Amino acid sequence: MKMRLKVKRSYKMDLDFRRAYNEIFSDAEFLAELREISRKKKISIDDAKKLCRIHLKRISADHTTNTFFWGFMRFIVRKRIIESFRNIHCRNIEVVSRLLGKKLVVIVPNHKSVYDFMILCYLLVTRTGFMPIVPAAEVFDVFPVGKIFRKLGAYFVKRENNDEFYPLVLKHYVMLISKFELVHMFFIEGGRNKSGGYSEPKVGLLKYIIDGRKKHRISKEIAFIPVNISYDFVPESDVVIKEHVSGKRTHISNSLIKCLTKSDLGNCHVTFGNPIYLSHFLGKKDDYKTVKELGDLIIEKIKGMAVITPISLLCFTIYRIRGKSISEEELGKKLKHEADLLKQRKLNLKFIGTKNFDAIIDEGKEKGFLRSDEKGNIIIDRNPAILYYAKNILDLLGKK
Repeated sequence: MKMRLKVKRSYKMDLDFRRAYNEIFSDAEFLAELREISRKKKISIDDAKKLCRIHLKRISADHTTNTFFWGFMRFIVRKRIIESFRNIHCRNIEVVSRLLGKKLVVIVPNHKSVYDFMILCYLLVTRTGFMPIVPAAEVFDVFPVGKIFRKLGAYFVKRENNDEFYPLVLKHYVMLISKFELVHMFFIEGGRNKSGGYSEPKVGLLKYIIDGRKKHRISKEIAFIPVNISYDFVPESDVVIKEHVSGKRTHISNSLIKCLTKSDLGNCHVTFGNPIYLSHFLGKKDDYKTVKELGDLIIEKIKGMAVITPISLLCFTIYRIRGKSISEEELGKKLKHEADLLKQRKLNLKFIGTKNFDAIIDEGKEKGFLRSDEKGNIIIDRNPAILYYAKNILDLLGKK
């Protein structure tokens, strides 16, 4: 088995903590903002710098070039994650290779699972040789996961923070990613979508990326590449459904344990879209409203590449049935009817064949999505899991 793997993040140089520290703390704009916040908070400039250094240390990636590490991680991810799926169908990843070195490449996926990060990075490393720098929620920054993620090239972001120094450091760190021309990947929805559909775009990082190109006077165009990830079965769906229903977050370890103990997850579909070029969209404007419009466009492009999976079709059909029960034969007819309607709406049902509806019902039974009454009819039960998988299609149709 070939274990060694050479991985890059930029055609220029990498951005380690020391380089980030030297760049940020010698930057006149950063220092001016730092002094202003220090004055408002009545903190000495030296104490403010110490606090910002701590923030930077907690944020910064610690990417390694050790070829044995990368070969070993490739092996682990393939055996524990990639092989949990029947197939991972990857489309149009060549668009990334065509743009590398010519544009500032920013990969922008939707976010369903903690697997998203590992699957996308595995595909990018094995197919292009480049590992993106990726923001991860600070909840992942626990031993040993945090150390491994840093070595893989993740930087850590707090979801909630009342310290004004923290967003200042994060902003300047993200702007440096553009200066060093690293391949950047971030989830436009922020955290994982827990409803089963798609979330509104979070544009904070998006604006920092754009501001970085302007601040550092980078001549290269930014190419935002939307990516859609569609799962037959989301690895930790039972965890996120419970969180969505209760409104309470559980520790990220629950999701990790659920993911790493799952197998037979069906198919995973990863589709890379055509790039959205910053200059084509923004022109000379870069105000917050226009950046929000760019975020909305990226989300729409992501949704436009969604793959309708058999289970999402089944759950969508169940959701739309009025009544308490239905025969299997009638359910099969309704599945075909809904599939025909969705095809007319130009949705992607490529992986749902015209004769597979009985198999979809059988899989629904096997996976616990369907129950039968004493007469053998399917009980119509719109439980949270049904709504979660139906929501993917409902969002695509613009329905609540």
